[in-house]
Amino acid sequence: MIFYSTFPVQNGVIRERKDGSYSLRYGFPKVYVIAINNFIMPIEPHDDDVITEYAVTSVKNSERYLSQDVRFVTVELPKFTKTLEELKTHQDFMIYLIIHMGEFTEMPKEYEGKGFEKLFEVSKFASMIPEEQRQYIAELMKELDQESQLATAWNDGVREGEAKGYAEGVSEGKAIGISEGEANAKLETARKFLQLGVSAELISQATGLSLEEIRAL
Repeated sequence: MIFYSTFPVQNGVIRERKDGSYSLRYGFPKVYVIAINNFIMPIEPHDDDVITEYAVTSVKNSERYLSQDVRFVTVELPKFTKTLEELKTHQDFMIYLIIHMGEFTEMPKEYEGKGFEKLFEVSKFASMIPEEQRQYIAELMKELDQESQLATAWNDGVREGEAKGYAEGVSEGKAIGISEGEANAKLETARKFLQLGVSAELISQATGLSLEEIRAL
């Protein structure tokens, strides 16, 4: 934990000037290092606290802190024994989900409306084999293509129709809209799957977008 805490501390203390040189900002930035453990820490094995926060203090005087802004937090999963029915706080739901994620085939009703939908979606995608992931991407692309084409064609068609006359404008607007809709759908699909952690190479294969276009999102 201490090793990993040095990286954000360095990034906060060392600043690069516009001319490429570096300057030092004295004092630590606020850094929290969180370790989620599937074992009980030997420091206080009989303590029932699932989450414990530590700070760096003087050996001689524990009231003297090296910095109040650098903290170390441990989450000891074996100490969490609540059942699904006993969950009450957002913290309870998050820790339970970390422990039991591999056991779920779908999101339990207890989690509905609590803001965990995106996490379950990512977990579902991550558990798929590569072929299933490609199929999932293809189906989502098709769905987004259809939605984007319809929405863009209609909106652009109406705008063009107002300027050029309804009959001519709707026809031309739909053609423009479908073309733009397809491009927008591909970009939106790529953006969604980047958020899911899908590699740029796989997204490029599925959407036809270049790696440069994907990395620019």
